[in-house]
Amino acid sequence: MTQQELQQAYEKQTAELELYKKIVEAQSSFIFIFDSDFILCDVIMSSTAQLLHTREELIGTDGRMIYSPEVSELYIENIKECLLENKKREIEYPLQSEDLVYYFKARLVPLDNGKVMAIIRDITDRMMQFSELHQAKIASEEAGKAKTVFLSNMSHEIRTPLNAIVGFSELLTDSDNEEEKVIYKDLIKKNTAQLLQLVNEVLDLSRMESGKMEMNFAEHSLTELLIETHMVHSLKIPSGIELKLELPEENIMVMTDRNRFLQVMSNFVSNAIKNTTEGSITLKLESDGEWARASVIDTGRGIPKDHIKTIFERFEKVNDFVPGAGLGLSICKSIVDQFGGKIDVESEEGVGSTFSVSLREHVDFIRQRSVGERPRILISKDNDVDCDDITKVLSEDYEVLWAENKEEVMDKLYYLKPDLLVLDIAFGGEATSLDLVSYVRTEAFNIPIIVTIEQLQYTQQQKARHAGCRRILSKPYAPGQLKALADIYLKRDY
Repeated sequence: MTQQELQQAYEKQTAELELYKKIVEAQSSFIFIFDSDFILCDVIMSSTAQLLHTREELIGTDGRMIYSPEVSELYIENIKECLLENKKREIEYPLQSEDLVYYFKARLVPLDNGKVMAIIRDITDRMMQFSELHQAKIASEEAGKAKTVFLSNMSHEIRTPLNAIVGFSELLTDSDNEEEKVIYKDLIKKNTAQLLQLVNEVLDLSRMESGKMEMNFAEHSLTELLIETHMVHSLKIPSGIELKLELPEENIMVMTDRNRFLQVMSNFVSNAIKNTTEGSITLKLESDGEWARASVIDTGRGIPKDHIKTIFERFEKVNDFVPGAGLGLSICKSIVDQFGGKIDVESEEGVGSTFSVSLREHVDFIRQRSVGERPRILISKDNDVDCDDITKVLSEDYEVLWAENKEEVMDKLYYLKPDLLVLDIAFGGEATSLDLVSYVRTEAFNIPIIVTIEQLQYTQQQKARHAGCRRILSKPYAPGQLKALADIYLKRDY
């Protein structure tokens, strides 16, 4: 190649590089120029691009000092092949900064001077979208499998009592023996009750999954509810089993849904009856001053250790020979979760089992403010908002409390008695946030709740409203917007 041709090639390359510079300056990508030894010779980037090091610090640095050994090896291998074959190549790689992972795509272009130009773009958003789509696909496939399993189980569970009803009905019609007719009628009655229970359980599951299970919270005496449970089941208890009742001297009050609580306790007692042939079944109520614990204790066959961890899952049955679809305890757990309570089981094979529900005892969450005392606003911390700005705006009229986790929210609700709760739907995960809303509705039903949700998240909005939040505030929002809502609920003479 002549000197003139070299000069022309150089000018062409320079012009192309200038063009790339202009393109880079208009975008968020950047350019690294490496030599064959992976030394960074030049850096071209826009004014908006953000790197961990300055351009001056990067130039002349060995790429191995910038990238991890794995990424460095990937770069070196492709740079060598790029120069050897004189062809463009593309690579993708992750970079970790503190707790965050970023993804980049580099297009390697060979230059005439034995160097390689790497045009690098941040593809983190694309990779995250791909990951979300992948997870959504997996979730969809799992949901499909779960649906198939559900339908298979339900078809079997429905067919069993239905076949019995049809079969004994035919025998009843054909029989002239009065004693046989009585037996057939009794069997038809039992299987009809089993089928009805199954249908009700399926309806409960449907309501729960659609967020349409209504809770009617009010102040109730747990003492009276356990007495009622004992009276109902004392008529059904088999011979040879004693149904006991142990109650504290004081009357224990909680905020709960009466019918749903009785449903849970009835399920516990019914299961105890199915699995106990002799001994006793005890309904026990106890309190530590903060939590009330209602338990059903039996002397039955107990639960194998490998079943205890999954006992509250759908279709989980300890004994396949006992009637039932294995849905009852799963429904009980969902109900207790909406109570803001705890459900627990202790069991030993051959000794018996204890199923219990723990609920916070009812306290008056209405704080009587003294003259001049400001209303309190409890806010869950959210990475998307500036806590200092919000505090600055709200503190003119209100006392601002912040919470970093679910436990802190519950403690401050219980002990500091705020006048307003602001809860982000993503705080600890959607399920955790909705549990907190249910907890407030259970224990502090008079406190307004504002839930913050990303725009266009209509499903989350519906779930939050159904759980009992007073108002939805779309993100991103300005501190002044939150202040205006707080004024609506709390601005008064004080």
